[in-house]
Amino acid sequence: MNKLKREYQFFRQQTPNVRVLLMTNLLYAFVLPVVEIFVGAYVMRHTSEPVSVAFYQLFMYIGIMATSFVNGFLLRHVSVKVLYAGGILVSGLSMFAMMLVKSLGFVELGIAGFVLGAASGFFWTNRYLLTLNNTTDDSRNYFFGLESFFHHFDNCSLADWCIYQPDRRQGNHGMPD
Repeated sequence: MNKLKREYQFFRQQTPNVRVLLMTNLLYAFVLPVVEIFVGAYVMRHTSEPVSVAFYQLFMYIGIMATSFVNGFLLRHVSVKVLYAGGILVSGLSMFAMMLVKSLGFVELGIAGFVLGAASGFFWTNRYLLTLNNTTDDSRNYFFGLESFFHHFDNCSLADWCIYQPDRRQGNHGMPD
């Protein structure tokens, strides 16, 4: 228990910007796997074609690369904080907009994938810049170490929950026959 208390005290010693940025990134780490699983399942349920999921993800990665490039030009005119927050907000809005579309054809999937990828691109590129600007060389390893720990903990916990979640309809408690 003393180790946790020391970690918390060390966290409190960080600057307010570092604490807020770390908490924001940790919250995003908890949401991101759920978003990715939800979107993949949503696309698969509405199209019943694995190629549609792959097409969506291809355009998502194209959106990440495109906005990572455009982000450098936008930073000349727009605050890094605005681009960072915009990336988070647009990712939620793009999923909401995708759910409102009546049919998911390749055009709709491409647009939705690109927009979510663009949101992720703005989030990740500006997240790294904010981290670089708000941490020192001494605190950066702590920052990325703690963040990495929570990313891995969250992903493993979510995977365990999804795999071993009891199937109450069949009464087999999530275990194979």
